Amino acid sequence: NNDRNADGNFDYFPGITIDPELGKIIFPSVQPFGSYLRAQFDTTNTNPTIAAAEQLLARKYGYQALYNQTQSDAQQQQTKDKFYLRGRFQGAGGTDEISLPGIGVAQGSVKVYSGSTLLTEGVDYQVFYDQAKVKILNTAYLSAANELRVAFEKNALVQVQPRKLLGARFDYAVNKDALFGFTAMHIIENQAPGINRVNIGDEPANNTMLGADLSFRRDSRVLTKLVDMLPIVSTKEISTVAFTGEVAKLIAGQAQLGRGENGVSYVDDFENARTPYTLSGLASIPAWRLAATPAPILGNTTGLASNFKRGKLAWYTIDQSYYTGGNGTNGIRADVLSNHYTRGIPRNEVFPYKDLGATGNGYEYTFDLAYYPGERGPYNFSPNNISPDGRHFTDAASPFANQGRFAGVSRAITFDTDFDNANVEYLEFWLMDPFIKSTQGHSQLDDSQNPAIDASTNPGGQLILNLGNVSEDVLKDNNQHEFENGLPVPGQDTTGLSRPTIWGRVTNEQFLTDAFNATAGARASQDVGLDGFSGADEQAFAAARIPGPFSTFPDPSGDDFRHHLDPAYSTNNTQLLGRYKDYDNYEGNSPENS
Repeated sequence: NNDRNADGNFDYFPGITIDPELGKIIFPSVQPFGSYLRAQFDTTNTNPTIAAAEQLLARKYGYQALYNQTQSDAQQQQTKDKFYLRGRFQGAGGTDEISLPGIGVAQGSVKVYSGSTLLTEGVDYQVFYDQAKVKILNTAYLSAANELRVAFEKNALVQVQPRKLLGARFDYAVNKDALFGFTAMHIIENQAPGINRVNIGDEPANNTMLGADLSFRRDSRVLTKLVDMLPIVSTKEISTVAFTGEVAKLIAGQAQLGRGENGVSYVDDFENARTPYTLSGLASIPAWRLAATPAPILGNTTGLASNFKRGKLAWYTIDQSYYTGGNGTNGIRADVLSNHYTRGIPRNEVFPYKDLGATGNGYEYTFDLAYYPGERGPYNFSPNNISPDGRHFTDAASPFANQGRFAGVSRAITFDTDFDNANVEYLEFWLMDPFIKSTQGHSQLDDSQNPAIDASTNPGGQLILNLGNVSEDVLKDNNQHEFENGLPVPGQDTTGLSRPTIWGRVTNEQFLTDAFNATAGARASQDVGLDGFSGADEQAFAAARIPGPFSTFPDPSGDDFRHHLDPAYSTNNTQLLGRYKDYDNYEGNSPENS
């Protein structure tokens, strides 16, 4: 094939075998140590002995796990993890700037050496402290054979442990020959911010040191005469007797720690030794989205039928203003605020010994899930069992029918998804008993639309957690990507910007950002939910394309958003569960200027 014989040298072709700017090697195949390497062995040789030997070598050296598994899992196959890429390289030169790692380079701390020669700042080099860069001004040092070396210091980003040192010195002269001195010093270290437990050896100091000293000096003629008695020694100078002495005492104290513990140190802080990755909490609520139909329920169904079993699910964290008497929260009954499923949970109720700090007690931000299997979920167009109100199933009172329904939420895991590499060992969640039978349990739950649940006859359900590659395709329409901010807005030529689907319409634009169009009035055309229609357009589409009575419902798709502080809730005396029932719906959840 006119291929040249291998010469053992790397073929340096920029853009083909190497990326010089990034310093990356480019392999000629997608899986050089997997399928490509196995293909180099003659496993199909007509000689069975040779073919068997080649197959043995292919199994020995082929490293397919490198491409089919995570890096940490592939490294566990130590019999295969033996490939090395070695070589030598050097920079092309031509740059006169040196980037320093990190930020906060201390002023005046940068020193540049060429070999052992210290260069002069401002003459041989210039430092840009704000950019953490050094520019070489004297080009002679760039072409010199000596290596350029940069030494620098970084400013501390925070003062880790503030200290205070107090001292006093007193001197008392008895006469011209005797002097007494007294010294007192006290050092106190404040506990480092954010640290509630102190390890042994890191205790903040609270020590006092007291000291006394004596100095005595006197002339002595007697000593002079005694020295004169020595042979060959004669002196007329006056001799002097001098004495000095010091004594000190260290009084070790106990520092007052943030938890009110005096002198307490911990051998090991096991709680802070772990790194939690939270998937709930107030800041994480927006990350949870409506889940796609699970595979066991979906089966082989497609189109509108894929959502026929979707029930109503609300997920939220109750605003703490309901417990503190904030504006717009009036009308909530006392029994609702005391119900275990809707009441505020003080932090020290769950963690009695937790240091609450300066923020006071407050309440835990719980992640609440309210499931209504007797109510129709968003985008459920089941044609035969929807009640005239458009919200409930006609067989909502049947426990058997409710057991066949589902609802769910999903979210992305934004940290390292290789749990072995990230050393993620377990999934922890605290779950309140969903079947509390006391007067503060199910018997008093009020969502303003359904009768109270009888916990004694409730058959219960299943809570299933799925980790891994989870489908996000809520609307089954041949994997088309529904996102609101790609829909056309008033004033645009809408030709070719969207296309119809069995659920409504979907944009033809590529997804670039989550931001809505900033044009005035555009939000009302885009903030319409996954079906691409709102209000009257939903009803018109349902009348033309969706079987059943949905065109007569105010909200055919069941995706209208309502804020929990909607004034109509106060007018109708709606309680907490009812206020949050439509809080997670997509249509109208981001009005302009919100």
